[in-house]
Amino acid sequence: MFLVRVIAFFLIALVSAFLTGCEYVGENPSRNLQDIFTDAVESFDEAWGLDSEQGTGDLESIVAVPPMSAPAQEEVIARSAPKLTDESRALQAVLIESAEAAEANFDYKLATMHYSRLVEMDPGDIASVLGFARNLRYIDNSKAAVLLLKKALSSLPKHVGLRIQLVKAQIASGFLEEAAGQTDYLLQTAPAEWEVYALEGVILDHHGKFLAAQTAYGKALSISPNNITVLNNMSLSLAQNGKLDLAISLLQNLVQSEYSTPQVRQNLALFHALNGDLQSAEKLAREDLPPSVVSDNLSSFRLLQEK
Repeated sequence: MFLVRVIAFFLIALVSAFLTGCEYVGENPSRNLQDIFTDAVESFDEAWGLDSEQGTGDLESIVAVPPMSAPAQEEVIARSAPKLTDESRALQAVLIESAEAAEANFDYKLATMHYSRLVEMDPGDIASVLGFARNLRYIDNSKAAVLLLKKALSSLPKHVGLRIQLVKAQIASGFLEEAAGQTDYLLQTAPAEWEVYALEGVILDHHGKFLAAQTAYGKALSISPNNITVLNNMSLSLAQNGKLDLAISLLQNLVQSEYSTPQVRQNLALFHALNGDLQSAEKLAREDLPPSVVSDNLSSFRLLQEK
């Protein structure tokens, strides 16, 4: 994804250097701009353990959107569970607890192993399928997640949760056309789900349609007001659109609140650096990154700004 106007050169050239060492959403430490947008999708799963409904900031001045109804309850799928022995049920309970604990501790490889075993024990356990797919994506095996979710959807084609996870895995795999097709279907069949509009925004950002993306994020926020992950995506879209000051203002509100996260802080640090405010960038970077990484990142910015 390329930036436009005055910040284009800086973001393309610098973002990987500035974010080196930052465990962005608990994953690989070296990130480039494409990774930021992939992680924006992945952060919908709230890997930082935050309530995404919480946040701060008013977007009425950015995107005007009509009021929408509250999110619909997730559809209930009737399925025939395999008969498990008492011993198998006990093992299943332990695996579920272990998988959730591993994911909470950002050990996605271990979580993937546990969820894989759970799906093997009960392929119809949708929660385990979703957990398996999510963690496959977290360990950069999104194509395997796509295959897993398509197989699950062959039996449950109307399951909204599976389709939302499929869109995320398709975007992470670079299958943008397929993701757009799935999103179009969800916009027709699940119009009350905030994630559908948020994912639409991410896809539009990938195609450089920033104003349309911001409208989609606005619709997501009309369903899930002050959603941190959507606000974060909105800021990235604004920055790409050349509205760096507005992006900074949006994230500044979040960083100054009790809902500040490493993800939001490091995006704001990046924006400050691009805006020439290295002092603010350094202050934020030091909250989450080791001193040596902060020093290297800021040196990279200074060198490029001198050219």
